[in-house]
Amino acid sequence: MANRLLKHMTGAIEPIHFIFGTLQILANRIQVVADRHKAEVSLKQFLLLMIIIQFREDYPTLSELAEEMGTSRQNIKQLALKLQAKELITIEKDERDTRAVRLKPSPGATEIFKEEKAYQDLFIERLYEGLSEEEIKCLAKGLYKMLVNISHMDDLK
Repeated sequence: MANRLLKHMTGAIEPIHFIFGTLQILANRIQVVADRHKAEVSLKQFLLLMIIIQFREDYPTLSELAEEMGTSRQNIKQLALKLQAKELITIEKDERDTRAVRLKPSPGATEIFKEEKAYQDLFIERLYEGLSEEEIKCLAKGLYKMLVNISHMDDLK
């Protein structure tokens, strides 16, 4: 269905509208296909875990992660609670600000991350199949600019 729709859209609408629609469809399809994998964690949980693991000492707060991932604090909290239930992270009060909580990886998180990373690497390799290095660089540059633009649109209602 998506392929037929996209073929129709490419000739029927302006490229900027095609890109906008395609980003929405692609985000949904990536999540659906990735979550078919019988993993211990979902794609969104894996992404959150990956970000948490990148911090070495000063682990992120819920609010910092929400901003980093472009979502609400409540969405991050729900993902974090699922990871905590799987004993992959701990949620601890901040020592300096008792209103804030920090998310820290548990010892088992690194092992799960390594196991899932192999699948994620294969998934990404297949997703970019057929794209040249030049196309990937152009896409990355364009998406980065769009991220910058959207970060300046908080005042848009």
